[in-house]
Amino acid sequence: LKLEAQNAALLQVQADLNHKKLKYQARSKKVAGKVFADMDYPDLIAEKAKAEEEYKKMDTWSYWFMECLTEWFDRTIVGAFAVCALFLAVALYVLPKHQWPVVLIMWVGVVPIGLGIYTGIHSETSAAEKKAKDEKKKS
Repeated sequence: LKLEAQNAALLQVQADLNHKKLKYQARSKKVAGKVFADMDYPDLIAEKAKAEEEYKKMDTWSYWFMECLTEWFDRTIVGAFAVCALFLAVALYVLPKHQWPVVLIMWVGVVPIGLGIYTGIHSETSAAEKKAKDEKKKS
């Protein structure tokens, strides 16, 4: 090629060799990928099975429902609401019927306001805690 740099036949042979070389490299990578694809170590197999199981669990409606429920509701709020509902039931059982409207109006007004105040205070403290944790991780 050094003697005849412009020879068309030699340039064609060189181009063919380069093309076959690239084709062989691509084929070698594909074959190597197929050969080594199923060779997993035992710890990788267990990790892969665990990830698959977690993915299947996350795909169910019950997981979705619990995720949405825990995102919006705090256990403390649900517990406080249940206690307030129990007090309402006891108050309605004990008090005479002419006092029921006052009790119901107070319950409908006070319980959501109280739970809203608790949620506001709790979310501020949890946001501050998250910020403090993030700062600790950075330093």
